[in-house]
Amino acid sequence: MQHWTQGVHHDGSALHVSNPLPAADERVQIRLRTPLDAPIRDVYLRSRPEGELHMEQMHPIAEDAVSRWWQATLTASMPRNPYRFKLMTDAGAWHYNGFGISRADSPDY
Repeated sequence: MQHWTQGVHHDGSALHVSNPLPAADERVQIRLRTPLDAPIRDVYLRSRPEGELHMEQMHPIAEDAVSRWWQATLTASMPRNPYRFKLMTDAGAWHYNGFGISRADSPDY
């Protein structure tokens, strides 16, 4: 049986990022797909604009028979704007980035 974490997904496609090449100060919609039955209470978009930690709460925007979509806005403040996700469950936090999902919170660099 698969663990719900295997169904978490985000990529750079138009389904997940409203504009992959934003201009300075442009607001970009970032979306994350999770399994509908995942025990997620909250999701945060974690970024470091100008080197300062910023956590933007994501909100559910759509559901289908198997998935829930979450969305938050990221303001492009630098030429490169890395981000990742923090998923909160009753059992604690999960961290999702380009390397996958983990219980461990990895450094931003």
